[in-house]
Amino acid sequence: MTLRVAAPLCLLAAVWMTECAPPTCYSRALSLSKEVMALLEKIHTYQRTKTCAEVLPAIFIDVHNSCVTTKLRDLLYVLLNHPSQYCRERPRMVLLKRKVQNLHTIITRMCYRVRSNRLCSCSRHNCCSFLA
Repeated sequence: MTLRVAAPLCLLAAVWMTECAPPTCYSRALSLSKEVMALLEKIHTYQRTKTCAEVLPAIFIDVHNSCVTTKLRDLLYVLLNHPSQYCRERPRMVLLKRKVQNLHTIITRMCYRVRSNRLCSCSRHNCCSFLA
């Protein structure tokens, strides 16, 4: 009888432990890039931030691309130096800035710390530019 009760409990404990595992660098970067893309979409469509989004470039963030750090750095520069103070203080814009900073930090300092000095090996027009 105790074996019948113990086996399912052990199985449930094992499943619970896998859910508690911290995300890997890759999984965190992938989920954060999806969050950034979703937030950019909201900013481009939301009435209050639509005027702010006019300055932002249309971008597709692919963490598998070796030039993603260049894209993130350029986007972060635009967010930090937005011409409108009103737009810089909008909650969605502030959240986007934080998420882009976090993603850039994760990719440059944690994921690619071994290859941090590696330059972009592709042509500037292929993968290092923003997509229109």
